[in-house]
Amino acid sequence: MVDAVRALTWAGPAVGVLFLAVVAYLLWSVYGAWPVPDGYTFPRHSIWGGAGPAALFDGELVDEAGCIRTTGPDGATVVWPPGYWLQLRDGSPEVHGGVEVVAMGEPVRMGGGWYAAVPPTGRDIGTCPPPYFLTTGVVEPTP
Repeated sequence: MVDAVRALTWAGPAVGVLFLAVVAYLLWSVYGAWPVPDGYTFPRHSIWGGAGPAALFDGELVDEAGCIRTTGPDGATVVWPPGYWLQLRDGSPEVHGGVEVVAMGEPVRMGGGWYAAVPPTGRDIGTCPPPYFLTTGVVEPTP
């Protein structure tokens, strides 16, 4: 019985430290500054899905001089929500968000809104030109 009490005495703090480590990792993965590959700009904002503009983009993403942009006549620099990051695979950029991965040139559907100038919630737009598409929804590859 005494051994069981000693084990519980040590287990409580260990579980607490593990819990705090998991929470810290999750907070960092959403709000942290994921590294952006050299030569790329990956602007982000602080709006969670569903809390912003209600436009829809159906099309593809392209890499234009290190900026991830939408295709079409309304081509715009995409400003990403928390938890999204840019990664290179075999030298080609991919956007990661949750469980979704979208490569350049793949069909994609995103919720959000169009802005002719810097969106009000944009952080670091870098050198990416206007217009901008502030995406608020989860990026979904289209079937």
